[in-house]
Amino acid sequence: GEITLGLKGLSTVNGQPCALLDYDSGESSLRMVIKPMPEMEVTVAGTSHYWGDIYKDLDSGWIQKATLREVVIIETTLPVPPHTVNSVAERNILLRNVPEEEIVQ
Repeated sequence: GEITLGLKGLSTVNGQPCALLDYDSGESSLRMVIKPMPEMEVTVAGTSHYWGDIYKDLDSGWIQKATLREVVIIETTLPVPPHTVNSVAERNILLRNVPEEEIVQ
């Protein structure tokens, strides 16, 4: 797919002024052929779409926070019954730059 990146505005994270950026992968296709043993082939085909936000510190350039959301839809074709297995995976990830004073030791 074609990844897009955009400026949504300004925000504050950890008391730091940040540029708020968004990204989006669009819909991407995937296809894998796996050979778990000789004479056996498993095909995996599907789509993936991920998007999220990045909070980039305007002073240091460090990423203060980032989010990722992804949906993956896959069809697996097997040479044995049930022959076709469909699956959907959803991911939600949050990354945070934790200030040193918040770290418990």
